[in-house]
Amino acid sequence: MSILIWCKWLLRLCIPNHLNSDICGDLEEEYITITLPIYGKPKADRLLIKHTMEICTHFIFSTKNLLSFLVSVVAVSIFFTMAISVFWLSNLADISVLSDAFWQQWLAGNTYQIFFETLLWQSIPQIFAQPIDWSMWLYKPALIYALIAYYFLYKVCVITKLSIIKYLLIALTVIILPYFFGTALFLFMDIKMNESGPIVAFMWLNTLYLIIPFSYQLISKIKTSNSCFL
Repeated sequence: MSILIWCKWLLRLCIPNHLNSDICGDLEEEYITITLPIYGKPKADRLLIKHTMEICTHFIFSTKNLLSFLVSVVAVSIFFTMAISVFWLSNLADISVLSDAFWQQWLAGNTYQIFFETLLWQSIPQIFAQPIDWSMWLYKPALIYALIAYYFLYKVCVITKLSIIKYLLIALTVIILPYFFGTALFLFMDIKMNESGPIVAFMWLNTLYLIIPFSYQLISKIKTSNSCFL
């Protein structure tokens, strides 16, 4: 198989579909009619590879691709952090491993402090070694909220053609609302330790349910938008 075919195949992987024909056609025409007759095959092949890599690099490291990559990394990091925390707490047999000060903060609504506990991150190998109880990931109130929230944002996008910034702000608000709701319950009600589980599940599982779908929609908007900021 010729080097030209390999270069065109690589270009099709890296550039948008609507530009495939024009860019591949121009590259092939330049190679066959100009570069090859003037420089000969060895040097023409090297120049072809060089031009192909320059074009691929331009599209791979475009602003849209970099923003999409950043959104993906943030979404996966949040999902992983939340999943590890939920799994660890659900399997925490001895609550005394965490200090009384921590549990006081917990009942005051500051549940986010679990993410800063060294013991949590030190226990990751043990967490993955344990069998997974899939039922603990399915909490009906959180599922209902997540489905309604996703449908709402989807319909809003279809009707109003939200910009990237507006979509991001609404998505973040929808994801954070359960956390604010749970925090308010802790602040204004006398929640006992054994009653805190369902509240925290509603606060955290919604993030797990929504972060990946919302991020996918955001990346789709970034990819199809004429501007990365409007």
